[in-house]
Amino acid sequence: MKDSELEDLRRQVAYYKKLSDEVAGQNIRSDAQLSLLKRKLDQKQNGFTILSALHDVFGQQIYEKEFFYQYARAHQYDPEDG
Repeated sequence: MKDSELEDLRRQVAYYKKLSDEVAGQNIRSDAQLSLLKRKLDQKQNGFTILSALHDVFGQQIYEKEFFYQYARAHQYDPEDG
C-alpha cells in the first residue's frame, strides 16, 4: 500500500471518528431531554390524578373557577393575565 493511500485512509478514519463522536453527543443530549420531558409528563399526570381525586371526593362542592383563582393567589399568579 502506498503512503498516499495510507494517509487517505487515516484521514477517512479521522473524519468518521469525528462524525461518530458528534452523533454520540447528540444521542446523549437527546436522552437527557427525553428524560426531562418524561419527568415533566409524570408530574403533570400525578397532578391530574390528584385533581381528579379531589373532584371525586368533593364532587360539586368545588367551584373550579374559585379553586383555580385561590390556587393562583397562593402562588402569586394573576389569573386575569391568562
